[in-house]
Amino acid sequence: MGDAHRGHQLFANKLATDEGAMQVVDRDGTRHRILFNYTRYDDECDQQKHEALLNRLINQDNVHFLFGSTPVFAQSESEMANDAQRLIYHCCVGPDVLYEQDMKYVFGIQTSNKKYSLDSLKSMALA
Repeated sequence: MGDAHRGHQLFANKLATDEGAMQVVDRDGTRHRILFNYTRYDDECDQQKHEALLNRLINQDNVHFLFGSTPVFAQSESEMANDAQRLIYHCCVGPDVLYEQDMKYVFGIQTSNKKYSLDSLKSMALA
């Protein structure tokens, strides 16, 4: 999780600069800068604490976008985010069925967990 945190923080810091800022242009040609604030809470891998902090992000911090945490919480956090109509992005997290549940606010790299071992063995054989 530390590497993911550092990567997310690097991304947020880059977006905070003038040269790294994301912008959209509306149909009238007006430029709008997208502001990005990165907030991270430590749930100590505790399910109840995780759900309480996720609830805080959604209802008190009023975030619009969430990064998924670990496979342990992928299902519950996806359901909470989807119910609150907040986008959640998982990077290589969660079982295949997570992405087959028609939750329109859940996104991610849909890497099949069933293929991790096979792909690892293929990589070792080709090395």
